[in-house]
Amino acid sequence: MVKHALRLSTILTAVATLPVLAQSGVSQLVTVRHASGQGVAPVYEGFDVNPDGSYDMWFGYMNRNYEEAVDLPVGPNNSFEPGGDRGQPTHFTPRRHKDVFSVTVPKDFGNQTLQWTLVAHGQTQKVIGSKKTKPNECSRPKPGLTLSMTDGANGLRADSTDTFFQ
Repeated sequence: MVKHALRLSTILTAVATLPVLAQSGVSQLVTVRHASGQGVAPVYEGFDVNPDGSYDMWFGYMNRNYEEAVDLPVGPNNSFEPGGDRGQPTHFTPRRHKDVFSVTVPKDFGNQTLQWTLVAHGQTQKVIGSKKTKPNECSRPKPGLTLSMTDGANGLRADSTDTFFQ
């Protein structure tokens, strides 16, 4: 009985403090919105297998600006290794855009990788695409903070997750 009361007390304390933790993280994210001057991060979304055995490797991006569209012509500030020009976009509208384009690689691509590099406002961002990810799965940002408490007997559940892009 004492063990159950202690467990319930711990859960209730966590649930009571959760709104304070959630408000501090959310309010900081909401108040720090940059209209311009931020970088653009390339994102590897995953790959599909084509009927002929080749692969389509899908990419998107996150323009961290809320208003500014960024133009990066193919070249040193917008390139792939290997290959330089792989049909990547040169105009990046604000915020997150998934599955914007794909790069087709041969069926014997093996363990090779594609690296997409973007340089905007002096900020260099890179992403590596490979077949190590399962088809149709995404390389996702890792959670920065996760708090999860469950007390199934009493129907209580508390979750808080903040995700940060690197």
